Amino acid sequence: MPDPAVSQLDRKQNEKRPETDDVSESIAQLNLTNGILLRLQNLLLRLSEEFDGSNEYLRIWLSSPHPALGGDTPLLYLSTGKLEALEEIVEIIEKGQPI
Repeated sequence: MPDPAVSQLDRKQNEKRPETDDVSESIAQLNLTNGILLRLQNLLLRLSEEFDGSNEYLRIWLSSPHPALGGDTPLLYLSTGKLEALEEIVEIIEKGQPI
């Protein structure tokens, strides 16, 4: 006959274990967040280099409406996670091409 204390302990341990799918989903979300943060960091570093390290110029650029963004500010795109459009603009700036 199984020991009831052991069965109860096994049941409690199983209750505390997260589902494998939940853990996998959490890891995937962390990886996605980490990837976005790395892209954001890279984007801001590239912009900072283009503005010779001037935080003031960077702040002005981020908060000014931009025609390539339909008159929206780059800061709006940053805050909504639309990094692709900003990465394209930075690439054009780095190449010295007009936008």
